[in-house]
Amino acid sequence: MSADEQKYQVVSLPDEKSIDEAGKIKLTYRPQYFQSNFQEIMFVLTLILSQIANQGASTQTLTLFKTLSQDLNASQTSESWLMTSFSLSSGSLILITGHLGDIYGWKRLVILGYVIAIMGALVCGFSHYSHSVNQFIVSRAVLQGLGISCILPNLVGLLGHIYVQGSTRKFIIISMLGSGAPTGAFFGCFFPSWITNNNPIQNWPWVFYSYAIFCFVTLILCVKFIPDGISGNNKKPDWMGMCLGVFGLAGFNFAWNQAGIDGWEKGYNIGILLSSIISLILFYFAEKKNSNPILDPKVIKNFKTIILLINVLLGWGSFGIGLFYIYQIYLNVSLDSPITAGVKFMPFWICGIIACALVPKLITKITPIGLTLLSSLAFLISSIMISVTPSDLLYWKLQLFSICILSFGMDFSFPSSQIVLSDLLPNGNAGSLVSTMTNYGMSLFLGIAVVIQREVALKHPKNFLLDNFRAGQYLGIGVAFLACLFSVILLFDFRKEKYVKDR
Repeated sequence: MSADEQKYQVVSLPDEKSIDEAGKIKLTYRPQYFQSNFQEIMFVLTLILSQIANQGASTQTLTLFKTLSQDLNASQTSESWLMTSFSLSSGSLILITGHLGDIYGWKRLVILGYVIAIMGALVCGFSHYSHSVNQFIVSRAVLQGLGISCILPNLVGLLGHIYVQGSTRKFIIISMLGSGAPTGAFFGCFFPSWITNNNPIQNWPWVFYSYAIFCFVTLILCVKFIPDGISGNNKKPDWMGMCLGVFGLAGFNFAWNQAGIDGWEKGYNIGILLSSIISLILFYFAEKKNSNPILDPKVIKNFKTIILLINVLLGWGSFGIGLFYIYQIYLNVSLDSPITAGVKFMPFWICGIIACALVPKLITKITPIGLTLLSSLAFLISSIMISVTPSDLLYWKLQLFSICILSFGMDFSFPSSQIVLSDLLPNGNAGSLVSTMTNYGMSLFLGIAVVIQREVALKHPKNFLLDNFRAGQYLGIGVAFLACLFSVILLFDFRKEKYVKDR
């Protein structure tokens, strides 16, 4: 065995001193990649900060809709692109960047991702001087979205490699990683509103300059505290699969989002939609024949994996719809200021941290599959509450509770799906799959909701604005209901398997 091969061997399993009487790994066991507890703590901190960067980028335009539309000459119908352009790109590329991380090394892709994300944030800010909405949207998608897509799946890949499968320590770290999601979502809404409170038009670029500074600091931490000695598999990249997969996912998503602006009357939307479907079919057959596929063949063959991924896609699709229309109602119906709209989202952060703290305990009580069902129910209940809230009802009477419940849906879904997939695919790219479903679902279903909203507005031009918003919100209810159905199917399937084993 060469020196390089020895350097990149998987870390050995814990010794006998690290195993308790029940045969389980002790919580105190520290992986051998870390020389001290401080190094491990800082590594976990980089995981949390990276999750904050991901969710913060998703929500940082929500309170800026009016400001960006005014300064960049964007129409109200194109406002959804200000949010979905990031999720479309990151959701479509995460599988690809995870595949490249498997080959060239996870740490290298994380560092590259932060460099690209910093560039993307800076170019977004520079759009203020060109007053070009196209420059802003493209830089959000091509640079910022691409950068973040390199970061999170590869960090999750490192987490899965370093920590032993099924260990309590791994469950806790995944829960801590999940805590970055509500934190990023809240500060992505609040921080921009605070920066732009006094002079929105002049100050909004600093939302993205400060994001670039945040990414730069996190990049330094990643360089210093991510363990070295974890390399790729030195296999050849699946270039054909990458091209087909990216075009299929991005094209399908783009067609739905653009149809919300132009409608299906534009021939190119239909052409892109059909060609993307063909590309995804070709991707499926290309992956079956490839020796180093982007998607582990177990994903396509495993019924539980498919059901779980659909559940995550639908649940987070409902989440994206709910989040978008909450801020549409705040800014355009309730006429809240951006800072007021940002503060209204604070309970989401607080309840999200509580939810993440409960995850390790709940997993041992109701299993990760049970937690998945709870997350789907939270998405459904929150969507119903948001869509029936009258515009003149006090925030404290219903909106507060709907936002709190929404946070439990988000923060139960991410860790539970990560844990289940890591068990079903011990050698697969579970982190990439979950991140793909979350980001892609938020963008795709929001695009469909905006199409529905547009068609309702055209057929009923005398509708109040809130009525048009409701049309899009109802899709969020339907999508969340389907997520609940898939959760129940998954729950029964796992229980049936357990019963057969017990027999």
